[in-house]
Amino acid sequence: FGLLINQNTSNLLDSSVCALKETIRRKGRFCVAISIGDLTLEKIANFPEIDVFVNFSCKWSSDVFDRSILEHRPVLDQEIAMEMLQNEGDEEETRDFLDTSMAVFEKKSFKGL
Repeated sequence: FGLLINQNTSNLLDSSVCALKETIRRKGRFCVAISIGDLTLEKIANFPEIDVFVNFSCKWSSDVFDRSILEHRPVLDQEIAMEMLQNEGDEEETRDFLDTSMAVFEKKSFKGL
């Protein structure tokens, strides 16, 4: 997981970032926080080892829902990522969250990520 943090809002989100990082690590997954300005396909391509990004930065100042970015790697909101991790065993509920996040995923459970 790559946690995308905007430089301007990083102090406001410290507790949210720490909580999600801890949840991801307890699930036995790799997690790294990335300080980023505008989200672009080029920036995401610099992190080939990351399968899923979680956006903590401003959605309005980036192309988070640009189809070319979403086809390359899924970008989730922090709330959706936390819900998915908490309901990891429920494949049907996971697909419901994926549909509402506008992320482009293959049909597979969250365990496969």
